[in-house]
Amino acid sequence: MKKITQTIFFTLITLTPVVEIVNASYVHNNILLGNIGQAFKLLLIVLAFILIRKKEKAFYVVVLAVGILFTLIHYILLPEKTNNMLIIDLILFLKISYLFPVTFALVTASQRVIIWATSIAWGMILCNILLGVLGLGNSQYALGYGFKGFFYSGNEMALTFIVVTAILLYELLKSKRIAIAIIFCLVSLIVGILQGMKTLLIGLPLVTIIIPVIHYYPELLALNRLPTKRQMVQIILTLFIGLVTISFVLVRFVSPQFFVRFGEIYQRSGLVGAVLSGRNAYLKSGLDIYVHEYSVGQRIFGAGSQLLNQLNTSTHIVTPRTVEMDPIDMLFSLGALAIFYYMFWIILLRNMLRAGTVTGYFSAFINILLLVLSIITGHVVYSAFLATYWAMANSRYFKEAYQIKPKVIFAGSTAIPGGIAVYMTDTASHAKGNINITVVSTHKNGNIAQVILSFITGAITIGILLVASLLNGQKIVLHLHMATRGSFFRKLLIIYIFSWFSDATVLHIHGATSVEFFTKLLSKPLFPSLVKIMFIMTDTILVVSKTMLHELQACFSMYHIEAFSPKWNVLNNAIPLPSPLVTRKPLAADKPLRLLYVGRFVRAKNILLLIQIAASLKKVFVNFSLTLVGDGPERKHIEAAILSYGVADAVTITGAIPHEKIEAQYKKNDLLLLPSHYESFGIVVLEAYTYGLPAITSNVGGLNDIVIDGKTGYRYNPNDLEGFVSKIAELHKSPKVFNTLRKNAQAFVLQFDYPEHIKQLQKIYASLNL
Repeated sequence: MKKITQTIFFTLITLTPVVEIVNASYVHNNILLGNIGQAFKLLLIVLAFILIRKKEKAFYVVVLAVGILFTLIHYILLPEKTNNMLIIDLILFLKISYLFPVTFALVTASQRVIIWATSIAWGMILCNILLGVLGLGNSQYALGYGFKGFFYSGNEMALTFIVVTAILLYELLKSKRIAIAIIFCLVSLIVGILQGMKTLLIGLPLVTIIIPVIHYYPELLALNRLPTKRQMVQIILTLFIGLVTISFVLVRFVSPQFFVRFGEIYQRSGLVGAVLSGRNAYLKSGLDIYVHEYSVGQRIFGAGSQLLNQLNTSTHIVTPRTVEMDPIDMLFSLGALAIFYYMFWIILLRNMLRAGTVTGYFSAFINILLLVLSIITGHVVYSAFLATYWAMANSRYFKEAYQIKPKVIFAGSTAIPGGIAVYMTDTASHAKGNINITVVSTHKNGNIAQVILSFITGAITIGILLVASLLNGQKIVLHLHMATRGSFFRKLLIIYIFSWFSDATVLHIHGATSVEFFTKLLSKPLFPSLVKIMFIMTDTILVVSKTMLHELQACFSMYHIEAFSPKWNVLNNAIPLPSPLVTRKPLAADKPLRLLYVGRFVRAKNILLLIQIAASLKKVFVNFSLTLVGDGPERKHIEAAILSYGVADAVTITGAIPHEKIEAQYKKNDLLLLPSHYESFGIVVLEAYTYGLPAITSNVGGLNDIVIDGKTGYRYNPNDLEGFVSKIAELHKSPKVFNTLRKNAQAFVLQFDYPEHIKQLQKIYASLNL
């Protein structure tokens, strides 16, 4: 179906100049009022919308929604109105927005389609200008020059001729057909100058000079080095020959009537007026009406085409007319929307120049030229005919930009040191050069107002990054890191709002209590449907362990959600490994066994069991010490338990330690204890392995994946006090077994190094078929 749509779309694009001529004949004869041309452009918009990608569809829907809203508001603000005015303004906005979908639809077009379509347009415009010279068709001015043949608008035809000439010249130079390119330039210049309009007299000479410079000397445009002497000679010689040729053609072929008209305007309005063809007078009159007669609402939302066409009614300008300077006309008719339009245009220009490629410079030149001409001559923004070929020039830049590595937005909480926050920053740091990751915080600690503000700030940042990705043509992956409770609802909102605007959305579940959370959540009305929609809008789900994967899928299957789940992947967490790994001295039987806990002081971590273990070890006369690294709401209870069990001489609480300083604790201790009621993964276990600490943990969650019983440590039920105590006592008496565990742990952890993790992440992104 898509291939058929592409074929129809590309065929119709090729026929655009034919439709323009047919439409012009109807307009000149007052038949159908040009509805053929409007219907044709509307059909192209529909076909383009079908062809463009999900995020481009979403952006275009937003553009249309905002445009329709502005149009409705300024229609309501009109003192006198008819339904016809509303329809005219809606059609006008569609013409302005036409460039957007057509540009992205043409990204899929082959070079052959672009060349074929622009060649037909160039040939038909050329023929119509020559027909005008021969006295056939129509002229733009009453003085008998400005030949436009059978086209309706001479300005639109001239602007389009400039763009298609630039595209074809660029393609000829790329294919190294220099002789044909020179002949092509001369023919285009002569015929364009015969046409006699200021637009072509400005645009075509610039095209014939600048395009070769872009093609042959792109590195000079980057301003990163000075040209060599040979290059300077070549550039000066090229410019000299070009200017001499252009001057000769101008003197020989330009219509005398052009100089007559230029002189009249010069005498009346000066040099600026002559360059602007008297538009400075229109601007002055229009601004006077805009300032004194437009309401505040009309200045914000625009006044529509009716008031715009009545701007100039001074003694010098008898016929009501527009300013014919696109930025001003758009400001008057569309209000603030015009400012956003030109702001995005300028940002796009900057991105094209920053790309630093020949294609980027070529597209930027076309846009700069059209931007200047939109001020000097007008009729750029409102011309759907011109926009068809303008889109072809822009599509080359976007097609090249699509080949750049996708950008990834890591969005998650930075409220709690460690956990998701550390994973995001560490992964982004280690991925440099392989994956372009930007970290965005969506949650920080504070009062309710601060929490809401941090989420809004994060959401706005994500929105800006998504818009930026559209303007620079870069594909973007929205990678959301989710825990439980508030984190779930924040990610739900982000997915509902922003997944439409990304190329792919990845949901990464980290929460240690995720299974328990979803079990409770899905038992409530409405939430199963919300989660189903969330999964439908997500391209893939990542979990940190196989155990977590099986438990979550079992939980979701109870509510018939598994059929709606996208592809699931297990992506174990990673840690930065020192190179080489720390070498530890063998444990001696006569030395105390130094036990370590690292983590938050919360009930889920089951720290009270550690105090009970310490008390039991004292009873069996094991020589040991226990260090508790961390802090949290349960600290007071833990301190009270230490005193109650009488182990204050063996247990030390360090409090929270910055992540980068925990290394010292790993180096001076021997065995990690982690009796949590649940762990999604257990990153502290891998950190402990790195420094040669085996682990005795509970047999829950992701710990089952990383604690290999009897090889890297041991696992017990979270409440099995006897099991923990007996194994610790046994290891203290068996240093040989302990030292084997230590070696196994350091060997096992190598697979969790960041380089391997980044490779897995790249494979996951590659599977998204961006």
